[in-house]
Amino acid sequence: MNSKHDFKTHITHFLELNNQENQLKEKMKYIKNKKEKLHTSIINYMSDNDITDKDIVFNDNKISCATTKTTECITKKLIFEKLKVFLNNENMAAKATDFIYKDRNVTEKYSLKISDIKK
Repeated sequence: MNSKHDFKTHITHFLELNNQENQLKEKMKYIKNKKEKLHTSIINYMSDNDITDKDIVFNDNKISCATTKTTECITKKLIFEKLKVFLNNENMAAKATDFIYKDRNVTEKYSLKISDIKK
């Protein structure tokens, strides 16, 4: 990019792509919501009819119900609460939590933010 014209062209193209991306995100949001409702309905049906351990063969697909375990996110509050119990000392737990949070690496990067101009 060597000129103001190229710069303006890049910005125009960037904004067009951003608009297209936003439209696709809205469509994806709609599809995901619809899919989630169907997913819940299928799981409920399988659970109500005691067939969660069965494979469902449909067209060229096999659908099976699987159990997954998720672990809660590690938060500052969680670290503090667990350290408080482990150390049996609220003051030390607070100091350790602050040390962990203050000693984290921070990286910076540039990104473009787009906002509408109010007229």
